[in-house]
Amino acid sequence: MICGTRGSPLALAQTNIVVGMLDAAAEVRVIKTSGDLYRGQFGTDGATRGLFTKEIDIALEDCEIDIAVHSLKDVRLDFPFHMAIPQRGPAADVMVTRHPSFHAIPEGGRIGTGSPRRVTELRHMRPDLEPVPIRGNIGTRLEKVEELDGVVMAEAGLQRLALWGHNGYTFVRFPRELFIPAACQGTLAVACRKDDAEARKVVDTLRDEASTACAMAEREVMHAIGGNCHIPAGAWASVVGGDRMRIFAVINDPRNNRSYRDLAVGPLASGRAVARTLAASLLSKGADDVVGRFS
Repeated sequence: MICGTRGSPLALAQTNIVVGMLDAAAEVRVIKTSGDLYRGQFGTDGATRGLFTKEIDIALEDCEIDIAVHSLKDVRLDFPFHMAIPQRGPAADVMVTRHPSFHAIPEGGRIGTGSPRRVTELRHMRPDLEPVPIRGNIGTRLEKVEELDGVVMAEAGLQRLALWGHNGYTFVRFPRELFIPAACQGTLAVACRKDDAEARKVVDTLRDEASTACAMAEREVMHAIGGNCHIPAGAWASVVGGDRMRIFAVINDPRNNRSYRDLAVGPLASGRAVARTLAASLLSKGADDVVGRFS
């Protein structure tokens, strides 16, 4: 089987994780995407949704590859392929800093992030800090720690590239219920054509039911608030008690740094319905004005 992926260090690391779990021999084929060509022009958290998958999906549709590995947060909501979601990786955001702790960062400290969601979540916790826009891959952003007071990054990428603890820096994991991650952060998607029975059989062996339920609920939140990938919003779902789902969600207003946040709990089997109820609650609190400005 031919497995298509981007050529970044993180994409290759993630693909190697998936290939190692497959019950079939696989050849990895690197495909350059629009997101790779124009990465420096974009931020994070879904503003590039589709740009890092488009050319890979075309190759999949044209039968040039058999399966594709994506970061699920990069996958558009109307994804047309069969998809399996393996066990989720870490979902949290992390502060990487030269200081001994998050609270040891001095007042006015400069913090690097290219994500409007992270900017507002950061100001929610430490309004005294100064966000600084940064771009680039994980390695490039880690280098910025030397010139800034800290950089906010996704834990999953750091762990998958074995960079946790890099250079003796302090790595502070933010509580996910307080610093709500991007929907599907840390989650991989393994895709194949719907009519490829052999590939579907192989791909489906990777499916983790709890991770799938949580990912679908988080995507449903994003769909229910309008589906616009530019909205600075986050969602994090988890399974509690074996048969219940808890979802935290936030919509941030970068104009005034206000956050609309809420949580909902309901039956695991009704995760998408719980997500829609949560989205409606956020919009009723006033977040519909934020969504309208990003439509």
